[in-house]
Amino acid sequence: MSAVVETVLGAVESSSLGVVLPHEHVFFDLRARFCAPTGFGCGTGLEPVSLANIGRIRYAQRMNLDNLHLNDVADAIAEFESFKALGGGAIVDLSPASNGRSIEKLRKVSEATGVGVIVGTGYYVDQFLTEEMDASRIDALAGRMVGELTDGVDDTGVRAGIIGEVGCSWPLTERERVSLAASAIAQQQTGAAISIHPGRAAAAPAEIVSVLVAAGADPGRVVIGHLDRTFDSVDQVLALADCGVYLEFDLFGQESSHITYGDIELPSDMRRLRMISEVVRRGFGDKVLLSHDIALKHHLETYGGHGYAHLLRRVVPRMPEVGLAEDQIDRMLRGNPAQVLTRTGRRGQ
Repeated sequence: MSAVVETVLGAVESSSLGVVLPHEHVFFDLRARFCAPTGFGCGTGLEPVSLANIGRIRYAQRMNLDNLHLNDVADAIAEFESFKALGGGAIVDLSPASNGRSIEKLRKVSEATGVGVIVGTGYYVDQFLTEEMDASRIDALAGRMVGELTDGVDDTGVRAGIIGEVGCSWPLTERERVSLAASAIAQQQTGAAISIHPGRAAAAPAEIVSVLVAAGADPGRVVIGHLDRTFDSVDQVLALADCGVYLEFDLFGQESSHITYGDIELPSDMRRLRMISEVVRRGFGDKVLLSHDIALKHHLETYGGHGYAHLLRRVVPRMPEVGLAEDQIDRMLRGNPAQVLTRTGRRGQ
């Protein structure tokens, strides 16, 4: 069987994907993280996102309920069209079922724009784990993921194309360890890649990899995301690269110093590029992935944000400034994500 990728419109040749954003959210619900507004000028927190309040929302992202919910098909179509106009081909929506994943809406957006959409399966961070998650249920949890990867999500007929976003905290909770072990089993049975949301600590990725490997996962089919808010040195990235995992820098466009991610300051896009260039120069260009992790309304162009087109519009043109060659850029945007998403066989077929 030729190399295929599962999308919401069916299986396609991996070579046909084009530019892929491997870590995004299209329909996403984080309203459980809403924090009551505090401080002068913060508003009620219940007004809709608009140009009138977008400035303060950027400073206090969780203090506006509407900002924490991506749910509008028309907004998504407009954002996808901007991405496609610049050469975009496919987007991976890693929204878990517990956080607003909508197969029907994703299918509508893909049909309307021609942009491929790949959906994930799996379990998010502990706060959103609504199912019973203990060691006695690992096989059942893995079976649910396998079912979505091979048979389809619910009765939609749409197969998930990746395991993730698998959420992890720091330190890992026991339920998250169960989720990781189940993900490893699902990977063994399907060959699907696992995409990880690591906890906010430099030690988190290595711990996660060790848990996955102990449960039988192939580290060469594991993506560690959010490295640009987890590590602040190239040496840390290279140490992780030695484990064989994919290295995902997926917060492009998010540069505000008012966002806190533990001890790491969120870097500028150019600082990300300089780090990536060095990682590529050191021989790991075939393991680098790039994305935005669009997750909130203020990230969208519709509401004054950078949007899914940001990488192609503003970042890629500056890559030669840090010494990245055309073939290296192409590998990160097209080749590497296609390898991550490729399904070379499906159970029962």
